[in-house]
Order: sequence, then structure tokens, then C-alpha cells
Amino acid sequence: SWGLNRYHQKNDNFQCYFHQADRRDSLSHSAIHSLASDRSGNVWIGTRNGLNCWEKARGRFTHYLTNPVHDGRSLNDTVWAIHADSNGRLWIGTFEGIRLFDPLKDRFISIRHDECDPKSISQNDIRTICEDRSGTLWFGTSYGGLNKLLKHSTAFEHIRSGTDRSFQLNNPLVWSIYG
Repeated sequence: SWGLNRYHQKNDNFQCYFHQADRRDSLSHSAIHSLASDRSGNVWIGTRNGLNCWEKARGRFTHYLTNPVHDGRSLNDTVWAIHADSNGRLWIGTFEGIRLFDPLKDRFISIRHDECDPKSISQNDIRTICEDRSGTLWFGTSYGGLNKLLKHSTAFEHIRSGTDRSFQLNNPLVWSIYG
């Protein structure tokens, strides 16, 4: 969608938020790809230009670029998916892999595909994140299939199309998961 629309039930109207280049406390981009709320009531917004947190008490947005700057240029910072898990952690799916955000330390941990590690995430373009009832996290990728995060680790089990399993995907493109 373009911008963020917040419905106010009391007044039966919408408040619209957009990127405003002259305001640092506006959204970092108007193209919104994902939303999630955390235990503290913050609303996290994934945009074409990073992660934003709506701080209701302050009435403003805080921006987080999820990718580091390399050689003076920023990597693709599109945030496709956000999930606040049952342990209070914030998982962010980007074009460049998974970012696990620790809001208390205000830092990101990067989880990326590693061709030398068969237990790494199958592909870096993370499109969706879901937590099932047992607390297991699932990550859908663009052409890398489905990935199940193994408990208490950063290792993944891969579920792809054409694998030798009792169940498999019919397509390696996973843009949505419901658990």
C-alpha cells in the first residue's frame, strides 16, 4: 500500500502517514510491505526503505536501516516481513536475509544464506515469517522454498520443491504462511 492509514473509531475517521522528506519523524518511505505489533504496543512498519517503529506515546516514527553500508553505498533495505515472536524478539525479513532486532540494545543480528553451510537459510530474499503454536518459526523465501528454524539455534531445515521427502512444495516461491 502507499502510506499508512490509522483508523480512529471514536471519530470514525482515518489519519494518513506518508514519507515527508523534510521531516525526520515521518515514515522512511511511503511504500508499506509489512506491519507487526510488539508486546509494548509499538507498531513496526516494513517499507521499501527500512524498518520504522510507531511510538504512540511520542506520536512519531523512528527509522532503522536494517542493512549496513558497504563501500559507501547502502544495500537494498526493503523490509518484506516482520514478526514479533512469543519470546519478544523481532524478526525482519529483507531482500538481504533475516535481521533479528534487539530493541533493548538497539541493534540487529544478521542471518544470511551461506553456500558453505547446508543448515543456513536456503535463500536471502525473505518474504514471510510465521510462528506456529509450538513456537517454531517458519520463513518463506522468493525461490528458496520454506525454511524451518531449528529450536535454540540459527540452523534451518529446508522444505523445497522436488526434494526427497514425504511432503514437498509444488513451487519454491513462498510469499505467505499461515500457522
